[in-house]
Amino acid sequence: MKALSVIAMLMAGILSWAALTSARETKRHAAVTVRLRPVLALDVAGTRRCVTAIVRSATGRPGRHLRVLFAVPGANSARTTRVTDVRGHARFCFRGTAAGNVAIRAVVDVNGDRRPERSEPAAVATQIYSAPARPAPPATRPAPVAPSPPAAGVPVGAPPALQGPEPVIAAAGDIASSSTGAATTAALLDAVNPDAVLALGDNAYSGGSPIEYATRYAPTWGVQALRTHPVPGNHDYDTPGAAGYFGYFGAAAAGVAGTGYYSYDLGAWHLVALNSNCTEAGGCGAGSPQEQWLRGDLAAHPAACTLAYWHHARFSSGMHGSHTAVEPLWQALYEAGADVILNAHDHDYERFAPQTPTGTLDAAAGLREFVVGTGGGSHYTVGTPIANSEVTNGDTFGVLELTLQPTGYDWRFIPEAGRTFTDAGSGACH
Repeated sequence: MKALSVIAMLMAGILSWAALTSARETKRHAAVTVRLRPVLALDVAGTRRCVTAIVRSATGRPGRHLRVLFAVPGANSARTTRVTDVRGHARFCFRGTAAGNVAIRAVVDVNGDRRPERSEPAAVATQIYSAPARPAPPATRPAPVAPSPPAAGVPVGAPPALQGPEPVIAAAGDIASSSTGAATTAALLDAVNPDAVLALGDNAYSGGSPIEYATRYAPTWGVQALRTHPVPGNHDYDTPGAAGYFGYFGAAAAGVAGTGYYSYDLGAWHLVALNSNCTEAGGCGAGSPQEQWLRGDLAAHPAACTLAYWHHARFSSGMHGSHTAVEPLWQALYEAGADVILNAHDHDYERFAPQTPTGTLDAAAGLREFVVGTGGGSHYTVGTPIANSEVTNGDTFGVLELTLQPTGYDWRFIPEAGRTFTDAGSGACH
């Protein structure tokens, strides 16, 4: 009888331990999330492709030292296990040899049994492989063929294979008004979960007042406050001194002596936030305090890749048109070998080919400008595209996602739910 009693006690202890372990694992399941980057990529069959699983706790902290189970079914089948690093990242690479759509599944093995379970956090990315083009028979003396310009809304090229985890930013301007547009683009930010959010000005309509920031911006894009790096727009100064803007964003947006321009590093990139409200900022012209500060900042940060952003676009086919007052800022960036410029002001999306500050096409050293006034305020009609404009759209809210690689960048315009316009491609740093 005593032996049976001991066995019963042991069994009760085992069951209690199992129940406690199960409860702990259930709690861990709920506390961890995972997403894959990139979520969609295009390649020719035979290309090596990498994806990165990004694991986060419920509080947004990196999920460190967790096992991630990667699996690719079908003709391009592959399976492996990786452990997240201190950033919560786990990278998986494979080579698809057959054309077709591939689903890459990542499961966080939170219970440690090395088997994927439905209750465990999971994410899926899609890889589309196309068949290699058959080369045409060579002519006796082949003639050079000029590349065709990209069609509006069509990806310029498939992003290159990832070279490890890189920061991702999401950007748009002309954001929160009385419409529901800002709520739809804020949902996109939640889905992208970027490392930084760039609010490109005119963030709270119609006058950037404290109450408009509190009631229109804060409930939508304000959720991303801890990772937001803003610039002011002209409507922000409808409130004297842009008091609503500076009061909401605080010292982080005040920049140099409260002027609204500042800079910071993100990954291998140097980012510069400028104030294109030239009168209020003390000028944008050659020799102005802002232009001189910009030149000094660029000289002090000779990064391989540089991105600058402000509200008013130097080049635009939209209703407001091109803002020539910021040309000296372009000139300083061009001379320093900068790569990308982001703007808003016109409530549309537009991408330009790399060009000089005066609008001359320059594929080798020019800056690529994006106008992203698509944050949710309203829509403007885009006029006849000006020189070097490659893609335009005037009826879709959305955000521009940029993946900042050590020597280049991928871009992707993500439209609001229910819209089909998009634009994607990649570029190299100078």
